[in-house]
Amino acid sequence: MTSRQIVLAGLRNGAGAIGYIVCIVWFITVGTRGLNEPSVLIPMMMLTLFVLSALIEGAIVLGQPILMFIQGERQDAAKVLATTVGFMFVCLLAFFVLNLR
Repeated sequence: MTSRQIVLAGLRNGAGAIGYIVCIVWFITVGTRGLNEPSVLIPMMMLTLFVLSALIEGAIVLGQPILMFIQGERQDAAKVLATTVGFMFVCLLAFFVLNLR
């Protein structure tokens, strides 16, 4: 892979992960508005969502780098993973800055 392809793959993976996080937060915010009564179903739904999210985020963030590693592109796989993590870290910093306003 060229350097440009590596950066684009990392940004795509990071954007996909951040997009998924935004969708889940929106779902939790909107979906829990009418729940006034404590219920045993709420912790069960949250734990199921946690496990499902770990699976989906793992596939988004680690899927392509693992495939590249298995195919022998070890350095490119590490670069894609580092770019993905770096992009997500920049987004995290942006969320903190937006929250301070």
